[in-house]
Amino acid sequence: MKEKISPKNNIEYILQKWLDQPYADLFRIALRKGIYDKMFAAVAYATVGGVSIIENIFREEFGTKNWDSMSKQWLVGIDWCRSDPRALSQLEAFNRSQVKIPNGEKNISRLGCLPDKIFHPKLYILQGKDLSAIICGSGNLSRSGLTKGCECGNVLLIKSSQNPQLIKLLSWFYAEWEKANPYSKLKDVYIARCKQSLKNKDKFVPTEDDLTPEQFKKRVQKKPLSELQIRQLQTFDNFWIQAGALGGNLGPDKPGNQLDMTRYTRVFFGYPALDVKRNKIIGHVTLIWDGQDYFERTLKFGNNEMDKLNVPPSGDHGPLFYKNKTLLFTRNVDGSFLFTVVKNADCAKWRRLSKQLNAHYTMQPRGREWGLF
Repeated sequence: MKEKISPKNNIEYILQKWLDQPYADLFRIALRKGIYDKMFAAVAYATVGGVSIIENIFREEFGTKNWDSMSKQWLVGIDWCRSDPRALSQLEAFNRSQVKIPNGEKNISRLGCLPDKIFHPKLYILQGKDLSAIICGSGNLSRSGLTKGCECGNVLLIKSSQNPQLIKLLSWFYAEWEKANPYSKLKDVYIARCKQSLKNKDKFVPTEDDLTPEQFKKRVQKKPLSELQIRQLQTFDNFWIQAGALGGNLGPDKPGNQLDMTRYTRVFFGYPALDVKRNKIIGHVTLIWDGQDYFERTLKFGNNEMDKLNVPPSGDHGPLFYKNKTLLFTRNVDGSFLFTVVKNADCAKWRRLSKQLNAHYTMQPRGREWGLF
């Protein structure tokens, strides 16, 4: 980071060295310089990965108590349905946090949330008693924009509450905030618009967090999921898949419980589409089956270049229980997933719903079906 200090004006200017430092470091620098009790953010869109990174940085650098007590106001664009509804709900759920949508009512009145006027800032203002920080540049509130992308930004540290740049930016923010619509009042319609946009594949506009690592695509032979499929997995609450022959991972003469899925299917369970090493554990998933919780079910990337989830063992159901079965995973608000098992012949309704949403697919080369609704 390059620094320019102007003692006369009580201003410190820090420019990101974009070639070798992630954009997220701008927040770390600002948080190490002082204490803040308010945050004002105006961003073009938000993804789950981006929101999680910002939260983790503030909790690590600022402390959980300070983060929770900080007042947070988020102006987040929904142009072209690019903001993930789950990310907006994450922002809403933070302590002392409010989310508003610029041009919200007008945007959701149109298919695909087509904007009249594009909302495209990337601005964060941290305000404290003795110090304020302005962070602005090119990085979006996304995992890629904060950690991987080629971005350029800066931090302006200001020791005077009467600084004209600070006053102008805050005046602009307050004016936009008054005109914007609370996300809580738009949520249901916005989610419906997002699902409609995924149904119309030609109008789908991906974010950088929907993109898969290009170098990984070239290295492996098996075809990964498309950007549209990744967004569908992030958006829809129900994911079903034919079980096929579950992997024999529990030892000789024991029925396996390892479900093979196309690479990056992990995003349905809340994990990003990142390049990971083979035979690497990605995370853990809690499944609820017939009223019983199955905690910490392992999700990993296998040697066969597929995502693998350990579903509950068949147990008393018998060694061939999963044969010719279809599995349904349904999101719960607490992050767990309801787990349902039916015969392949009994999932016609799920298949029909997925086809209506253009979210019905067949895995290659064995032809197992899967879909979302």
